[in-house]
Amino acid sequence: MVDRATHRIVQLLQMFEEQHEMKFFPRNMIHVIYECGIVFLKEFRYVPLGATKKRVAAMEACHVCLRALRGASVTWPWAEHLAGELEANLHAARSNITAEPFLAEWAIPVMDNYQPKQNLYPLVHSYDSLGADTETNIKDTASFSGTLLSSAAPYPPPQQAPQEVGEETWGPYMF
Repeated sequence: MVDRATHRIVQLLQMFEEQHEMKFFPRNMIHVIYECGIVFLKEFRYVPLGATKKRVAAMEACHVCLRALRGASVTWPWAEHLAGELEANLHAARSNITAEPFLAEWAIPVMDNYQPKQNLYPLVHSYDSLGADTETNIKDTASFSGTLLSSAAPYPPPQQAPQEVGEETWGPYMF
């Protein structure tokens, strides 16, 4: 669940970066960006070496978080501090890679001279009925309105709660 949420947050960061600039990013979300970067570093570290796509996607997403923190630091100085910590953790994760065997099985993209692209973060993770982690396209997931975009979506649409006549729409079960 955290995995899916962090990937969604990175997608939203990229959309915000394209439509606005990161200097307009709200201050209360800066720690969310940092924590997403840490989650991606942990994913990168603990995913098996054979899962090349997942490792590369985790590293790319971590770089998106780092770039977002650097952009937000124009307005919020604390973001620069968090970006420095995330970058230190990133360098530590990269230095630990050389000690691992089978290094030639995968490659990490160099993102130092990154230029923003028009496409969004390409991978969304979904879970099939057996709980196996798979990679799907954006069109296979549910939209924000809650309607399914395809029959391959990993979960059914939400059920409408029965309401009695005169009952409030926001009952006590909502809060």
